[in-house]
Amino acid sequence: MESKPTITCAGDEKFFSSIKNIITDGLPRESEEWTRSHMRNPKNVYLTAQFAPYSEERLPPPGTKCLLGQAFFHIYWAECQDLDHYRQSVKENISNWLATLKARKIYDWLIVVIDHSENKKSNKTKLLSRGSVLDKVKSDFPSQGSQRCISLLDPCRNDSRAVGSMQCLLQRIRKLVLQAYSRQLCLFEEHMRTQRERRNENGWSFQNFFFLQEELALVLEMLGLYDEALIQYDELDALFTQFVINSNVGDMPEWLTCFSRPCDIWSGVCLLREKSIELRNVLLSGNACLLDLRNYLFSRQCALLLLLCRPWEVAQRTLPFLHNCISELKILEVNMPPGAVACWVFLSCFEVLQTCEKFSDTSQIKEYSLYCAGLWAYAREKLHHIGILCGLMPDLMDSSEKLHIVVNLLAGMGADPYPVGVDSPHAKLRAALSSKESFLKHYLELSELTMGTFKHNRRIRTARLIGKDLAQLYMKMKQPQKAVSFLTDLLKTYREENWEILTASIQEDLLECYSAMEDIQRYLKTCIRLAATLCFNLDKRKDYFQEIISCSEKLGSDPLLVRTERTFLVSGAKIESSFTPMICDSEILVTFHIHSNLPSEIICRNIKLFLKKQSAPNVDKSKQTDNHYLSSKPNVSSHSPLSPMQSGGGLGIPSRDEMQQRILVQPQLIVGCYRQEGAQIYSVMCKNTHQVLRRRDSQGFHKDDISEEDNGPCFKVSMAKLVPGPNVITITVKVSQSGVYVFHRLWMEWGNIHFALSNISPLFSFLVMEELPTITRKIVELTEAQMQRLKGRSQAQIRAWREDHHGDLVAGIEQDVVLKLFSGSYSFSKDTTLTLKASRGLRLKNDSSEASWEEDIQIKLPEMKPFSSAEMSIKVIAQVQLQKTDNAIEHFITILCPWSPNAQRISLQFLPPFFIFQKLNTCGIRKYIEIVTHGVSLLHRFLLNNIKLELADQKDVALQQFGVSDTLIIEADVSASFLWEIMTEDPNQLPSHFIFSLDYQLIDDYIPQDWLHFSYEFRLNHYQTLYAVRARIEPPPADQAVWAVCGRTAGVVNIDNSKKHGVTLDVKPLISGFLPLPTVRLSKYIPAEPRKPTSKDSTPSKDSGSYNSSNVARLEPFDTGQVYNWSRAKQIDVLPASSCLSLDVSS
Repeated sequence: MESKPTITCAGDEKFFSSIKNIITDGLPRESEEWTRSHMRNPKNVYLTAQFAPYSEERLPPPGTKCLLGQAFFHIYWAECQDLDHYRQSVKENISNWLATLKARKIYDWLIVVIDHSENKKSNKTKLLSRGSVLDKVKSDFPSQGSQRCISLLDPCRNDSRAVGSMQCLLQRIRKLVLQAYSRQLCLFEEHMRTQRERRNENGWSFQNFFFLQEELALVLEMLGLYDEALIQYDELDALFTQFVINSNVGDMPEWLTCFSRPCDIWSGVCLLREKSIELRNVLLSGNACLLDLRNYLFSRQCALLLLLCRPWEVAQRTLPFLHNCISELKILEVNMPPGAVACWVFLSCFEVLQTCEKFSDTSQIKEYSLYCAGLWAYAREKLHHIGILCGLMPDLMDSSEKLHIVVNLLAGMGADPYPVGVDSPHAKLRAALSSKESFLKHYLELSELTMGTFKHNRRIRTARLIGKDLAQLYMKMKQPQKAVSFLTDLLKTYREENWEILTASIQEDLLECYSAMEDIQRYLKTCIRLAATLCFNLDKRKDYFQEIISCSEKLGSDPLLVRTERTFLVSGAKIESSFTPMICDSEILVTFHIHSNLPSEIICRNIKLFLKKQSAPNVDKSKQTDNHYLSSKPNVSSHSPLSPMQSGGGLGIPSRDEMQQRILVQPQLIVGCYRQEGAQIYSVMCKNTHQVLRRRDSQGFHKDDISEEDNGPCFKVSMAKLVPGPNVITITVKVSQSGVYVFHRLWMEWGNIHFALSNISPLFSFLVMEELPTITRKIVELTEAQMQRLKGRSQAQIRAWREDHHGDLVAGIEQDVVLKLFSGSYSFSKDTTLTLKASRGLRLKNDSSEASWEEDIQIKLPEMKPFSSAEMSIKVIAQVQLQKTDNAIEHFITILCPWSPNAQRISLQFLPPFFIFQKLNTCGIRKYIEIVTHGVSLLHRFLLNNIKLELADQKDVALQQFGVSDTLIIEADVSASFLWEIMTEDPNQLPSHFIFSLDYQLIDDYIPQDWLHFSYEFRLNHYQTLYAVRARIEPPPADQAVWAVCGRTAGVVNIDNSKKHGVTLDVKPLISGFLPLPTVRLSKYIPAEPRKPTSKDSTPSKDSGSYNSSNVARLEPFDTGQVYNWSRAKQIDVLPASSCLSLDVSS
């Protein structure tokens, strides 16, 4: 079956023998693009070939229909030194060779002329060249495109030209050989199509057509086109299948009757090359049966798939092949002994599995294991069938008839194609059929391997169905404890997928296992589940119920804990409370709607409700009716008694991930509709696909602890009767702590059997609130007069006042503060008192008493119910503090509350009634003190009176006030200025300590206010006039240009006994007109201190360094009032002329 294209060689055989190995090895090193007819895609072909001496017997006869072993390409090797030698002998030989080829209608040939000439010199001869031998050959034997003649330099020469010549020859051979095969394949395919069209004629044989098309497949395989060769076998497979199907509904062709003969050998598919050759010979002899044809055809397909490096596709094709072949055996009514087909399937599956495992790598393990899982399962199924047929199962007895079947099956398997000692499919099946123990060993190993493969491919349900078969096997082997684990796994799957009938069937199998194990507790639990199964009839359920009653007496003193699951279902719950919202220690009635699936009535000794406290959310009381909790209001129709909480996210309730294994997640669908190009398009999108499509097998089975201990608050009702169907149970609940409470578990005690319904679904919960009382300050409404004052203000001022609310409290005057108390979930009696403590500078007084101002006061609360409010009014007054800005003064009222050990603070912002600042003015040596009083509050006006400035250092100096007025009114953005002159010219008599005082009164249109006094002290130091500065502008006569500061900008003068000093600077004005004189600033010049010499032995001080502030000259300003500038208010008429600035400094 392995062949290569044959090429004949004529001419100089000695020379060709010397280069044969070079050409044979060089052809497959590079690929050649093969362009074929019928619009087929070009292919890159690595060509191999075998060379044979030329003879007429090797030439294919005209019109041959055979492809394999035929020589379709021919080469003539011509070695001649010159043209004379060529004319004498070579030319005639080539003519005879070509004449023979043409007589056989062969047009694929090549003439190779060997050139032994040396490199020619570079100088040209004057005589004309006579031409080369190659040119003469081309002219004597013309061909299309001149591709049939080529020159080859002597390969023995070691130069680049010889190597290039050899590469050109190899490329020419590849191209011409492929052209030859293209011509032959076109003719062959035309003949093959003609034969296929005659398939319905009498005398047409599929066997002959099979080998005809297989010859094309073998040629394509020979050229390395494995995918196209595979197509040929696939077409033969489909053609034969179609004939078999048609024979089932019509007449059977004569050639198909030979495949209906009885089959005596069922050795299975073998992928060894030797076995394929043997089967092909059987097919050629005409004695093949249906299984021989199918085995050979499938083995050839698998061989090509392995050459294409696709072993996973071999496994993919195997299962359809086996099913199709079994169907054909039934259609053709092929007579085979019982178990023969099962043996053939088992051997074929293991042959493919071992081959795929040998050729598969890690990159293909996913595809390989996916398709091999089905083969493992099919092989296990057939082995199980063989075991039953041969009496090898544990519950079957041995007999001579069964032994005879085993012998016949082993004989029909034939000889093992693999060597002795190899773990081949034949060896496995023979070992499995040798004894019962060996059969069970192989069957269990195969089952475990099949289950593991399915689990690896996430086919959990299929794996657990195989486990069910193993459970039945273990029951037959009297090992129920091993069967339980497999049945339990399958039961979990059925429960999760809500297969009620299948679940009940598995539970009956488990009941049989528990009975055999004498496990009373699990036996009772299973009986309870079966008694509550609605898919059974009532009589059967009552039988199980009676079994419960009879077996419960065997439990003893320890109760049996059972999850209710579907025995009792909570279809709804209703919460009613005497108080809304629910608070601590209030009675709550919880009404459950319980549906009993038991077939008879039971009386529960106790029905307990266990609550589980979650972290309490921050719930706004005003939005209590909009949350997800069940309503506690009685007689409110908007809350259904059966409506559960719909979401717990962010409320401290178990998340959806914790509830996945006990409730079914509903998809959240978004339905859209839009028009596009005149069509109405609807769309449905699921938002929570990651939850709906989440694979549940990997989550494990939910096993909740159903012990009665440590379950939180518990409330119960005794002697409750539960009848089949709906029941209503009411439990009184009273909790003493606030928080979110979830209905965690419902516990029902019936004799020695305790039912526990954990994690009630849907998730019911309620909120018990504990809201601490709060005290806030109530903003008092503005009076009509205050509103009128605000109308005169800008919008920016009003907006700023409304944002901070600082404008309603003013320091220094008595004002009312209203405190608002919200009781929360607490209630207060009439004698409850609150203690209020004021911060420093703030005094309080009870509004209802005439007591004096105190820092600590007590107020009594009125009688208050939960979630009610009350207002308390107190009087406050804050001390006026000296301020130079309008910043608010913050005070605190600390409230000691009886409901909390922590005190509560209320912040009060007081605006000053006014702020004051002073300024010192100087005129020569005369000194003036100016005091400015600026209003702050937008809502209040103040009347000022009795303004005084006095000396505190008791110097005999008079203060003269200017612009004396009796009263002044100030408010926001309104200020009042007061001016006094110090009446002394003696610098030593200038006072330094002053006291300013005034009386102020709040202007109220309705209530007369008292006069209040305000005073503050301030000091002025070093304000006597030490220097006076005079400046003048003197333009030079010759310069009339625009002036500006030129040159230096400062000067230094030494102060001696003279009183006047001058500094001259050059300036130029930048603009014309009346301009103020340039600003002149007088400062103290502190020269640098001389550096002291240091000795070599002295130690540097810590502060010594490269830079010292005492060694740098600096300027220091004079104190306020020590320098007076006489020229500050002077102006000069600037003309376009240069000027000179002269500075006089006089002390």
